[in-house]
Amino acid sequence: MWKRWTLRRLITLALFVVISLGVLSPAYVGFLQELRGYTDRQHALPREEVVGCQALDPKALSTFASPYVAIAAATGKVKLWTTDVAMCSIYLAPLLVVLGLSAPLLRRSAFRYWLGSMGLMCFAASLGKALPVRGWLYDLLPPMQYFRHAAAFRCFFLLTLVLLAVTAARDLQNSADERNAGTLRRLGLVMLASAIIALVALVAVLSMVNLHFKDLGLAILSIFHVLVIWFGSAAVMLHAWWLARAGKVYAFAWPVLAPAIGDAVLTVLLNKAAMYTDRREFWAATENAHRPAMDLNGDGLARRYSLPLDPPAPRNACLVTKIPVLRCFNVLRSDLYDRWIEDPALAQFVRGANRIWFSEQVAQMPRSRETLDCLIAQTRNSREMCVVVSDPADEESVGSQAVRSAGSARLIPAAAIAVRLVCYDNRELTFDVTCPSDGWLLVTDRWAPSWHVRVNDRPCKVWIGNLVFRAVQVSRGENRVCFSYQSRNFRWLVSGSWLLLSLAGIGTLAAPWFWK
Repeated sequence: MWKRWTLRRLITLALFVVISLGVLSPAYVGFLQELRGYTDRQHALPREEVVGCQALDPKALSTFASPYVAIAAATGKVKLWTTDVAMCSIYLAPLLVVLGLSAPLLRRSAFRYWLGSMGLMCFAASLGKALPVRGWLYDLLPPMQYFRHAAAFRCFFLLTLVLLAVTAARDLQNSADERNAGTLRRLGLVMLASAIIALVALVAVLSMVNLHFKDLGLAILSIFHVLVIWFGSAAVMLHAWWLARAGKVYAFAWPVLAPAIGDAVLTVLLNKAAMYTDRREFWAATENAHRPAMDLNGDGLARRYSLPLDPPAPRNACLVTKIPVLRCFNVLRSDLYDRWIEDPALAQFVRGANRIWFSEQVAQMPRSRETLDCLIAQTRNSREMCVVVSDPADEESVGSQAVRSAGSARLIPAAAIAVRLVCYDNRELTFDVTCPSDGWLLVTDRWAPSWHVRVNDRPCKVWIGNLVFRAVQVSRGENRVCFSYQSRNFRWLVSGSWLLLSLAGIGTLAAPWFWK
């Protein structure tokens, strides 16, 4: 029987790993294959950045008391911690916290011990530099070298608390009689003590952050929330103890429903500032500029440096407006691209409507920071657009040879060339162009490995132009240039992902009959 039990769980674990990797393969393969050379995030991040960036500040542990603590710390005149408001809250319904922490003590269970230890490890990792756990994960698990924001680990800790709380509530409900009286009394007293600590923590934070006058209403509401929800949950637990001591049968699930609903409503009211903004002017401007279609032909190749909205909008609003911009929110950052758009001498040549350039000759140089320094220097001196190309097949070179070749190269100025746009959207750029001679076109849209090009219906090589854009060779006379984004494996991976997910669902339904 033990062998059958072990085999069953080993098979389940193996299937879980295989199905999980298969379902998520489009994201994993896309990250490793499609982003090569496009972003610096494909490489491991420095240990200092991984451990310290957006870690949960130990002072932010006071957010367990109320969902408003994180808001107060972010909007008050005095900042208690630097962790972002979206990453610093560990608030959870009081009953879930107490039941989750007590679950391993209510009944001995290897599963509960394992789940609790995983939750504690994630909690320790979320604290970043305050504890060494996040650093250990960086050193021992290579995939952990790619993720910043250590405070995100707190979400797994909260999830384990919820799962453990469910098991504890089931235990109490399944033995709802006088035998649970002692346990309920201890839980009730712990809940009462926790409520007092929560009230003290909330009042302490409110007194330290020096709130604005307009936020006093929410501060009072947060105190009301602690009094009603925390102390109400303690009353529910103590009432269950009183019923159990009197030998009466109690329904543990129903009394907790009222505090749960009240907690949800009050949490939404207290977290209003973190969920959405009341800047109606911004939303009106964004809605007026919204374009439902992905087709960009209406404005041709026109591109702005940033969003031209009044009042100013967040940098990711370009996703809604479909306005091509140079500077926007992008988690897949590239140091070369950031330096390009931040340098006025270079940025002026890649915005506006005339941003495709022609040159008879180009310099082939390695894709490196030294090459960018050379490009910036010669562009500033000549005040003209220069074009360099790099072979995507070559690895990035930053050695002494690359420095000598970049510093001694003489770049040839290019000229803007008019094109007749045929199609422009997120996956295709097609245009007709008349070239005065054989040469090169620099298209100032981002390069990525899966971009392909056909010139006059002939497949050609897409070069990396000016380190971050696209370049292609053309011949004299009329040319139709068609860039298209064609991922080699994306469709197959997505189809396989859905197939595995479907098989997993069917297997879940069929498992009870298989193990009989």
